[in-house]
Amino acid sequence: MGMEYTAISGWSPSDPYPQFVEANWAALHAWKVNIIRVPLNEDSYLGISCVTAYTGPGYSPPVTGATQNADPGGNYKTRLKQVVDRATAEGFYVILDLHLTAPDDPQNQVGSVTAQCATAQNPVPDSSHSVAFWTSIAAAYKGYPNVMFELFNEPYINQWGHFSGNEAAAWQALRDGIQMDSYVPLWAPAFGHTWQSAGMQAMLDAVRATGATNVVLESGLDYSANLSSWVPYKANDPLNQLAAVWHAYPAYGAAFGDSCYSHPGWCDDRSYTNADAILAANYPIIVTEFGDHNSPGTVGAPFASTLLPKLDSRGISYLGWSFTVDGAPDFILLKDNNGTPTDGYGTYVKAHYLCRDAGTASCP
Repeated sequence: MGMEYTAISGWSPSDPYPQFVEANWAALHAWKVNIIRVPLNEDSYLGISCVTAYTGPGYSPPVTGATQNADPGGNYKTRLKQVVDRATAEGFYVILDLHLTAPDDPQNQVGSVTAQCATAQNPVPDSSHSVAFWTSIAAAYKGYPNVMFELFNEPYINQWGHFSGNEAAAWQALRDGIQMDSYVPLWAPAFGHTWQSAGMQAMLDAVRATGATNVVLESGLDYSANLSSWVPYKANDPLNQLAAVWHAYPAYGAAFGDSCYSHPGWCDDRSYTNADAILAANYPIIVTEFGDHNSPGTVGAPFASTLLPKLDSRGISYLGWSFTVDGAPDFILLKDNNGTPTDGYGTYVKAHYLCRDAGTASCP
């Protein structure tokens, strides 16, 4: 993680992706990793000015609106290309992920600037910038067959406003786009502000219009945990180079050690059932995020050690969130940039990766 928030947070160092130091590339090889995922910010990539926060009801006290350059160093595109080129030279696949987005909002305009700063996760991408983002990304990386495009990080439109409880409508809105009545500019939703979302189909069409033949990855609902209707509501790809995105984390609300903790998403096996239906329809799946507990002294990884063998048996690829040094108690793989694994989660994942790389038939 890093490029989704670094530049828009106001930093403008020569390298806005500091964890990719030389030792970190060596650590990736030592863990026998063959793919990296780079989360991105649409405002920073497009180099636009944006409004920092909503200035109406819902904030106590209200935040004063101001504008900022989402790419203050003027180097976001250059640094991304350097990361992709380096990863390509190192022999890695690369996933470029649209992670943080925000729409234009004339109701929260500062001067002539209507773009809101993409500093929080919104329920769906926006037509203001997300389609243009993918047009630009696809044009830049269509010559990289190792690069894949993850259209949108974690949709949760089915948990949003009038979509709550109407999952079929949410799936259709995710694919086709819809007018929204609120968004998340910074900390809390800005209600009563209308904007048009960008559907998965429109973003996929934008990619293909550039001539790009890269594999495209499409998410489901519930922050990419829910793939229940992915097949009937997926975007139509004329090249049939489409895969499903699954984010696999412990069951909602489950604590480390609980009986539900080892189940992804919910305290049952529905996630595996949904995945099997997608595989049966001849579409691949990539778990672009999974995670477990890693606070100091943690022993074992009950979620990851249950998940990864099940993914292996299905031929599903997976990436741990995240290969970085953070210090948080969950979902962090590294203690340092030299590749020392965190307790619990990191220790198990590294051992599993090394086992898989060795060609062992069945890895714990």
